[in-house]
Amino acid sequence: MSIGAAVNGKKWATTPRGPIATAAGDAAQTHSTRLTSRDVTFEAASRDLHDFLILAGTSAATLVGLLFVGLSLHLRVVIAVAEVRSLARFTLANFGAVLFAAMFMVINQDRVSAAFQLIGIALVTMVIVAPSLFSMIRGPQGLATSRSERMRIILRFGVSIAGYVAVGAAGILLLVQQVLPFMILLEATLATLLLVALRNTWDLLVTVGEITLEDDESK
Repeated sequence: MSIGAAVNGKKWATTPRGPIATAAGDAAQTHSTRLTSRDVTFEAASRDLHDFLILAGTSAATLVGLLFVGLSLHLRVVIAVAEVRSLARFTLANFGAVLFAAMFMVINQDRVSAAFQLIGIALVTMVIVAPSLFSMIRGPQGLATSRSERMRIILRFGVSIAGYVAVGAAGILLLVQQVLPFMILLEATLATLLLVALRNTWDLLVTVGEITLEDDESK
């Protein structure tokens, strides 16, 4: 049975923890639910992302090792065919971006350092894939191909480039203390880069197999 009383025009209620002001309690509860991006600290975000980053980094490191083994068995084809070389470069860049982003983010460091590291990963990755991108654009057909071919190019390369840009954008969000959008963008970007890299790995192995089979049949 609760006992109520009016003090200074406010209704007070007796609870097991003592008397509290109902109006003040409602206001405090409403304020606590209105969290903004700046209310989330980088340290809390790092703890929340830790398990995801460990899994993403481990997956990328394992898959890039397996990809190196697979490509080394058909190194002649990778060197001779420009399309295979470009696809291998993008696939390895995807795995590398995920691996280094996860590695830098699990290190105990301050927010600004982590932000600049993500921006650096995006810039370095773009520099790595730039030769393949320019050779594809300057090729005999360039981008003036069929619709299905353009869709294939977008899935193979366009989504990856967008992912590199998103990694840099996540670093910028972290730099300006927009921690909550940073968390969402980084998780979505790393997961997308892994999925695209897995798809490209399958395409790469199938393409290398087809070229090798054609060479064997022509001999």
